[in-house]
Amino acid sequence: MFELAPVAIAHLDDGLKLESVNPAFCALSGYSSGELVGRNFGVCLSEAPENERELAAMQSGMNDRHSGRFNFKRKDGSLAEIQGQVARESVSGARVLVAEDVSLQIQAERARERLLASERAARAEAERGNRLREEFLATLSHELRNPLNAILGWATVLNRQPGLPEPVTEGLRAIERNSRIQARMISDLLDSAGIIFGKVRLMIETIDPYPVVKAAIESVNDMALAAGVALRASYDEESIHIEADAARLQQIVWNLLSNAIKFSSKGAAVDIQAGRIGDAFRLVVRDYGRGIEPEFLPTIFERFSQQDGTKTRSYGGLGLGMALVKQLTDVHDGHIQAESGGAGHGATFTLDMPMSRSDAQSTS
Repeated sequence: MFELAPVAIAHLDDGLKLESVNPAFCALSGYSSGELVGRNFGVCLSEAPENERELAAMQSGMNDRHSGRFNFKRKDGSLAEIQGQVARESVSGARVLVAEDVSLQIQAERARERLLASERAARAEAERGNRLREEFLATLSHELRNPLNAILGWATVLNRQPGLPEPVTEGLRAIERNSRIQARMISDLLDSAGIIFGKVRLMIETIDPYPVVKAAIESVNDMALAAGVALRASYDEESIHIEADAARLQQIVWNLLSNAIKFSSKGAAVDIQAGRIGDAFRLVVRDYGRGIEPEFLPTIFERFSQQDGTKTRSYGGLGLGMALVKQLTDVHDGHIQAESGGAGHGATFTLDMPMSRSDAQSTS
């Protein structure tokens, strides 16, 4: 076994002198048996400091098992990483060293460590870039909002003045309308960044969701009329209460409705159903317009996501509306789901919000 073993084996005395070596040990070291026997095991090691520590540990632990890693130096000067184990034979009492070349394994481990370090650095840099981008967008949005408010305010005031020529009135209406759209985009950016940085405060209270839904529908009536889209709403008669921030809930509904209107063709309708299902309040917004392509459906709630940049540009928007809906729904412990039969088959968004404890317990 000693002669035929595929791993390097050597017998050592108490001073680590080599008493015998097998052919595999000679092949590993590059020395012949005659060149090794009688010499200290250190002849096979480089001058690396870790070798001295391992030799000392090996010698002090000769009566017990010891395992260590050595920087091996072959006769031709080439280096290798060696995993060595030394133990005392139970019968003869001889000390046996078994050594194995683990250079490739060590190289693979080091390459993996470098790769992991590189990935960690890249991830940290990406996170830093994302954080800087969010901070920039938040700052930019905040700085844009102040002058925009002034533009919107003056456009509104001037548009109320009597006796203005029709072209001026039309121009002021366009300024006011587009300023409101711009203000909504900026508000979405600020809200999205605020949620990411944990700076959005919710005024959670027990509310009736139906008035909130109705208020959101009223707020998009002008948009629906301009687009030639009919809003058809139905409500359950049963009273219900949820724990939510009314303003944020209205923002969720507003985004769902405006998205449905935006992607509906003239003469189409958007159906809104609100009611109770189990222990949750459910709002369903269904349109019959452009629809969502299957490959885009999984990313519908991602920030800045656009179904097809070459096609959706005509619809406007930053791709933040649905992401904001998802973010605000999550902070309310709710659930939002999108479904579509594909392009041209419309889309259905289903929002579930947990009921207040008192309502839920009253029916349990």
